[in-house]
Amino acid sequence: MKITYRNGLSNALTDSMEEAENVLCLGVGVTEPTGIFGTTQDAYRRFPQRVIECPLSENMLTGACVGLALEGYKPVLVHARMDFLMLTMEHLVNTAAKWGFMNGRYPNITVRAIVGRGWGQGPTHSQNPAALFAHIPGLRVYMPYRPSDAYFALRHAIATEGPVIVVEPRRLYNDEGTMPDPHDNYYWGLGNIWHPAGVHPDVTIVATSDTLQDAHDSIRALRAGGISAMVVDPQMFPLPGNLIEDAVTSTGRLVVVDNGWATAGLSSEIIARVCERVDLEVRPVRVTPPFMPTPASHPLEDTWYPSVDAIVRACAQVLGRDDLVTPVEPSIPAPAFKGPF
Repeated sequence: MKITYRNGLSNALTDSMEEAENVLCLGVGVTEPTGIFGTTQDAYRRFPQRVIECPLSENMLTGACVGLALEGYKPVLVHARMDFLMLTMEHLVNTAAKWGFMNGRYPNITVRAIVGRGWGQGPTHSQNPAALFAHIPGLRVYMPYRPSDAYFALRHAIATEGPVIVVEPRRLYNDEGTMPDPHDNYYWGLGNIWHPAGVHPDVTIVATSDTLQDAHDSIRALRAGGISAMVVDPQMFPLPGNLIEDAVTSTGRLVVVDNGWATAGLSSEIIARVCERVDLEVRPVRVTPPFMPTPASHPLEDTWYPSVDAIVRACAQVLGRDDLVTPVEPSIPAPAFKGPF
């Protein structure tokens, strides 16, 4: 049976609420007919007393969820845009993340943060600041890619102690995949690797969240140029285990793709970990957006995000395949900073 990414999220929420009466869902729009792009409709229909419509006050809501968690509840707080997490930093960073270290009790809070792309929302409604939260001890960031991973990621976040931020790219909501078995012992979070069939890979591509879609799409273009690539999905930050390091060891070449900025970003963390533990043949390359806010214009936004062409060019660069690299003028000029910068 096939399900969509949004079905995976919806099923995970309803299954968790069915199993435990202390699971709550809160947010702005969770009880509306559209139900956060269709991900809370079923939960509201089945558990109307535990799906709670809230006022537009993100900081207050997060503080309330901390209090609920400390009283034994498992709140799931839904943000229709990840950008709104900027208004929750006080309670998420200074309270929820630190409470377990200071008091030995880890508040079980799940924050669903939806990332926009392709809907023209511009600088304040389309960014992916996942790296800001992955930087904080006590916070975990989950970035599921497949519909089955969306299901297990949300289930795992709700069932596990401590605050978790689940990053959901709206771009993936209609993607289809296999319906997971809710009773499977599958442990989400260790990550996935896609190997090329029958050949040894030439390069390792590590991609986060929905950039995995572009990474997979680039494989066909790379194959036309005689290049085979393996794709790695890290799924969780802080990074568990040595999945990425082991994958890069087999090729000695690394390209990292991320929707967040390169400066102090998740791509930087991935490369730092690899360089500390693996002997690379060539310098790794990052494919990330320009260091400027997201444009509102659809054509500019398409250029701003990592693309299949940019990934192919990066792979060609680390492999020294100049024949596959053609000069491209940047479509978005770098900002002209004034003053001491």
